[in-house]
Amino acid sequence: MPKATSIKPTHKALKKYYAALQSYRDHQVTHEGALETAFQRLLEETAKSHGWNLTPKQSLKVGKRTIAPDGTLRDMFNMRCGFWEAKDTDSRPLTPDP
Repeated sequence: MPKATSIKPTHKALKKYYAALQSYRDHQVTHEGALETAFQRLLEETAKSHGWNLTPKQSLKVGKRTIAPDGTLRDMFNMRCGFWEAKDTDSRPLTPDP
């Protein structure tokens, strides 16, 4: 199991993330796609400290449904360690199929 790590506010990836968010704010960009890009870069960079890789938009079967989270984190054995789904303030929560 990977050791716990903490990311300091001075971490290069975190600084880039906040700079990207500020740039989006300056241009009044609030849509999910832009925010998704900034967070994807942050997650991809910081996952490396665990030896994990981020795979964007990888489909997987859940029951009878196929879903594609915005990102899947995988370890060195290619095991899924986590998922990421971007949401903006206008997004509605996912509801199960009837």
